[in-house]
Amino acid sequence: MRVSNTGAMEPQTSGIRGPVTPADDGYHFPSLPSGGAQAWYLEWWYFNFVDPGTGLAGILMFEVFNPKNRFGLGRAGTSVVLFPPGREPLVIQDLYPLAEFQASPHQADLRVGPGNRVSSPDAETNHLTMATKNGKVQLELTFARTAPGAYMSSEMSGPFRWEEASWLCYSPQARVDGVITLEGERFSLERARGYHDHNWGKWLLFARTFIWAAFADPDRGLHFNYGLSRGFHPGNRAILRYDGMDLEFPPDRIEPPRPSEFRGYKGLFRVWNYPTQVAVAMVDSTSRYRLEMTWRVLATAHLPKAPLVVFEHRAHLQGKLSRSVNEQWELVAEFEGDGFCEWTDTWIPLPGV
Repeated sequence: MRVSNTGAMEPQTSGIRGPVTPADDGYHFPSLPSGGAQAWYLEWWYFNFVDPGTGLAGILMFEVFNPKNRFGLGRAGTSVVLFPPGREPLVIQDLYPLAEFQASPHQADLRVGPGNRVSSPDAETNHLTMATKNGKVQLELTFARTAPGAYMSSEMSGPFRWEEASWLCYSPQARVDGVITLEGERFSLERARGYHDHNWGKWLLFARTFIWAAFADPDRGLHFNYGLSRGFHPGNRAILRYDGMDLEFPPDRIEPPRPSEFRGYKGLFRVWNYPTQVAVAMVDSTSRYRLEMTWRVLATAHLPKAPLVVFEHRAHLQGKLSRSVNEQWELVAEFEGDGFCEWTDTWIPLPGV
């Protein structure tokens, strides 16, 4: 990652870094008030990593849907998305009965199936073990958090009264160590760059699309995280940590994203288009800083078992941070790095939903 400075930065605390605790990263369904629409409840724990040493990057997810098994449709699952250097992305999604899911409300301790586990020996550490059903992937990784966590949104309201969603970025940047075996090939990760977040709530899953992008560099204490949950109020924040400063960008100060350079994906029924470049600009909560971010897709993986058309991308992100000086935006820093982004669509057109 390259960082170049063209101006001095000032220490600042944005207020977005609240007292995030291990319980915030625990299982939230047990504390959900009883009520309707529980069949739509979904909760997942998401991890990613980029390893400059081996060139391997990946996404790891643990999830539970409809934990009360309303209408007999409840399930648990895992997803492994790997981007091996010089090869096509690999996607493996395994489903399990609810009897093979366990989770703690006190911290991120959970089990999905016999070989997939997240444990948290302390507030700064997540230990992952995963083994896909087809035997193609086994891994054991440790994510060590290197920056405070932050709520990106909390109990956002959806279009229907019963819809609400929360998004916690527990580890906006982390160091990742461990071993991944991919179809017999062993990758040893040492001080790779990582990220972990956690989402929960209940909403009309097949209709609520979103956009997301993030990257992290623990060596420089630098990270960026952005998301747009379409149709939810008040919306998601974005955050940037740079040069010891944490900036928060409220949802009403984030401009609409500008997608471009679309590419087609041919599914069973029609062709879906997704952008290979997205740009977005935003102003922080103090009105003193403006951030312009652009990300370009490097490689694409499609998750066929998701309720939405989900495109998971490796991406290269570039940013320009400016400061307000005499009512003009003066460039302070430029930075770039590899990370991830997501783009979603619905399987069928849903006008007015």
